[in-house]
Amino acid sequence: MIDTTPVEIPEDPTPTIEVPQEVQETIDTTVDDIFDSPITNANLANAVDDLVADAGTPEEITAVVNSLLGQDLSDSQFSTVINSVFDGPMSDENFSAAVDAVFADTSTLSDEQFDTAVQAVFDGPLSTEQFGDALEAVFSEP
Repeated sequence: MIDTTPVEIPEDPTPTIEVPQEVQETIDTTVDDIFDSPITNANLANAVDDLVADAGTPEEITAVVNSLLGQDLSDSQFSTVINSVFDGPMSDENFSAAVDAVFADTSTLSDEQFDTAVQAVFDGPLSTEQFGDALEAVFSEP
């Protein structure tokens, strides 16, 4: 006999990352300083690399990504930022936080930006956990 008892599926067990206001404000100031004057894509990539390297916690990487994507970026700058965020090794926790921050509200991304972000996320070697987090972030309903 087939068991027809309904199965309860728990809500997403992944906790929402709460970025302390002080952390977000500090990173916002740093990112604003980067964009205070014209910047080449090479210099922007270096600045993003430094920000990502200095972000030691999921809260800090979330603040970095949120602040960078909050800028008025050209498509070229967006591509530089996204590729720089995901071009180096990152802990599973920071990778998950970065992916979640990028895909938290895909309505803010153009089709080209969405495609660029997906390509950047899946371009490098990923751990099994990172691959699962990326799939969940990219294909989940907002």
